[in-house]
Amino acid sequence: MGHTTAARPGIVPLRPLRVGEFLDGSFGALRSNPRVMLGLTAIVMTVIMTIAVLVQLGAAKYLPGVVDAVFGTTTAADPEVALVAGDEEAQLLFQFSSVILLALASPIVTGMLTFSVSRSVLGQRTTVAEVWKACRARVGWLLVLALLVGLGATLIVAAGGAGIVGAFLVGANVSVGLGVLTGILVGLAALVGLAWFTVRTLLAAPALVLEKLGPIAALKRGWLLSRGAFWRLLGLYILTNLIIQVVTSVLAIPLSVALAFAMFSSSILVYSIVSGVMYTIVYTVTIAFLASVISLLYIDVRMRREGLDVELTAAAARLQDG
Repeated sequence: MGHTTAARPGIVPLRPLRVGEFLDGSFGALRSNPRVMLGLTAIVMTVIMTIAVLVQLGAAKYLPGVVDAVFGTTTAADPEVALVAGDEEAQLLFQFSSVILLALASPIVTGMLTFSVSRSVLGQRTTVAEVWKACRARVGWLLVLALLVGLGATLIVAAGGAGIVGAFLVGANVSVGLGVLTGILVGLAALVGLAWFTVRTLLAAPALVLEKLGPIAALKRGWLLSRGAFWRLLGLYILTNLIIQVVTSVLAIPLSVALAFAMFSSSILVYSIVSGVMYTIVYTVTIAFLASVISLLYIDVRMRREGLDVELTAAAARLQDG
């Protein structure tokens, strides 16, 4: 009976959620408050992609000359060769800088959007100004949290990479078959470790914002909340990312056409601007959706473990009476 009688003042019923309700609620969060969910995310993504484009343009202009000075080559003496070399290196730097900046920005955006989603659960709409007022004191801590999580993930990946290199050395000196097998096992172990670490830290950003915790306390809180819920969180996280891949593919079709025309223009400036706009649009939609799912996962875990649904139902009743 609980599934049919639970109050639903906002985007999801105030009880432990089913799989479909996570997705419905996440899309509902985007529909109910697009100015915050998409507008705020677009602002952050625009800043990130602007920085990445500036890095790309700077690399295309100065990197060939730097390489010539360091290695004693004459690439810069040939403008056409310098353009091609600079463009390729600049595109690599654009991709690398984008990944790094997104890794830092995603927890910040997730944390800020959590505030909006938590209000949407109660049937309330927030403004960008209200979200900023509630979260501005948390932004610095969210950045620290992003750095800590990024450091942990980097160490896992580095350990896996070192293990794979060691396996190849074993293969070269002892047995190729043993080296390949060891490399595969080490790679799988690193992948499992990264998945485990990602899930165990997934709820830290919402906890930091909604419970007003510091980054270390938020990591501990997220670790505690995810205990015993690993497979549920992992399954929903994988499902969400599969949906994101589909959405990205759909959005990428018209954007890729524009990018192809930009490449034919032979202008690194045009290519940089078009690629920056393309990534801004794609990441605005996908990161906002992912942040919505993570926020609802946090609320769901607390409803299952701590009776948050009772508190939310009481809060919704007070809002209606008020």
